[in-house]
Amino acid sequence: MPIIQEVRGKNPAFGRDCFIAENATIVGDVVMGDECSIWFNAVIRGDVHHIRMGNRVNVQDGAIIHCTYLKAPTEIGDNVTIAHNAIVHGCTLQDNVLVGMGSIIMDDCVVGSNSIIAAGAVLTKGTIVPPGSVYAGMPARKIKDISPELSRGEIERIAAAYVKYASWLLEEALQVNINGKPFTLSMRTPGDDEELVRGLLHSEAIVNEPTFHPELILRKENEQGVVTAVDMEIPENYLGSGYSNSRSLLSVSSCGICGKTELGDPGFTGKGLEASVKFTAASFTRMFLQMNQRQHDFRQSGGTHAAAVFTADGELMAAREDIGRHNAVDKVVGRLLLDGNLSQAKAMTVSGRISYEITIKAFKAGIPFLAAVSAPSSLAVDYAKEFGITLLGFCREGRATCYAHPYRVQKDEVRNQTPKAS
Repeated sequence: MPIIQEVRGKNPAFGRDCFIAENATIVGDVVMGDECSIWFNAVIRGDVHHIRMGNRVNVQDGAIIHCTYLKAPTEIGDNVTIAHNAIVHGCTLQDNVLVGMGSIIMDDCVVGSNSIIAAGAVLTKGTIVPPGSVYAGMPARKIKDISPELSRGEIERIAAAYVKYASWLLEEALQVNINGKPFTLSMRTPGDDEELVRGLLHSEAIVNEPTFHPELILRKENEQGVVTAVDMEIPENYLGSGYSNSRSLLSVSSCGICGKTELGDPGFTGKGLEASVKFTAASFTRMFLQMNQRQHDFRQSGGTHAAAVFTADGELMAAREDIGRHNAVDKVVGRLLLDGNLSQAKAMTVSGRISYEITIKAFKAGIPFLAAVSAPSSLAVDYAKEFGITLLGFCREGRATCYAHPYRVQKDEVRNQTPKAS
């Protein structure tokens, strides 16, 4: 959660539709307008004087906004972008200003509207930047004029882009009702909701027929047009054992499904997966490359997870992103179910670590290979051994560590390991 803290009786105040990253810090007398985005590790300290921010201000990763005690507040206009690791201190930034990466703006500076401060520039105390100027260097000097139309267009484009990027990281609740009764509340990145719900119904054994796809009926939207509740009707003959268990599920982006009747209840009966297909560790390097090329949200925000599924020949079938890694898995499985080709899926790659729940989802989807760039949990390893899933971690640079069923992996550069309990 972000740190949002009172200082000397002053609390930060926010306009509508603002995005605050989970590890940003905002304290004291800070007031920001609408559609602002405060990104990862950014710090805004209104502890010794006030900070005022207009609409659509974008404070990128690692940037710092501060002021000087009793002398120099910080005033920021509309459509201002403060890029990665920049420092803005006790100054005024008028409308449509771009502050480049790693630049520093000191006390009592005034940056006129439609201006650009180049990356790495240092504006010393009291510098006045005329409107429509480009400043660069240490100390910064004017290097050229820029037309108001050009600067305003570019700066407004960046501001609008970051409003969009922030929307990708919104964590919104989706209430799913089945046959008129609440079934689950899923915290997810909005979008691809039909895939998300269909994948969840499959992994939780709610629907017992892969070819049956219940229609999602929109029941509610919020003010931004994001779907917040859907209804569906599932005939009794299509309801699986997961529904009859009547579990109340809460799906949150950090840890997946909570509210199971017991931790050791994956719904597994029978034997594990069997597969004749084999892959080399280098095959997974190529798979991860294909998945990474489709992580558009992650490249812009650094805050989403991804999952991808491949055929026995290593061909990409589908890839999806979400703020929760388990949601990304449900979305990609749901996509294959809707396309009718889930049986062709033989390998799944995921970003981050592998939890026991993702191992269960891979098993329910009939996917015998599961790989991640990081380590699996000890429980994920236990389930993979039971379910017949070849589980690989640390898939990097043509190498991997195999934790379960290594006989399916051709042994070039593969390390066999059983992890310690975590």
